[in-house]
Amino acid sequence: HDTGRASVCGEHAPCSALARTCWGCGAVEGEVVFQQCQLCVDRKLAPSFFCGRECQKASWPRHKLWHEEAKENASRGATDAARSKDEFVATFDERVQTTAQSLQDVFATHG
Repeated sequence: HDTGRASVCGEHAPCSALARTCWGCGAVEGEVVFQQCQLCVDRKLAPSFFCGRECQKASWPRHKLWHEEAKENASRGATDAARSKDEFVATFDERVQTTAQSLQDVFATHG
């Protein structure tokens, strides 16, 4: 599938359903072996991979929210502790866009 997001570092191909993709930028694993998020491993969540340390650090605020949601769901006894990465990212991106639009509207009105 195509996430519609370009590679942050520009060194990777677009997203492919047949390969590991970077949780941060959507890049496809190729010559560079992706790193797996150790916290996901420790919490027995679906594997999350990153194209490099920089991308993992840059996407940590969003990824951290995914961890928190999974922990919350598990504490409530949900059978699937975490939504899929794609579902989470889509919802997160929608909230960011909605918030950004709201802020633009406020500044336009009170500019």
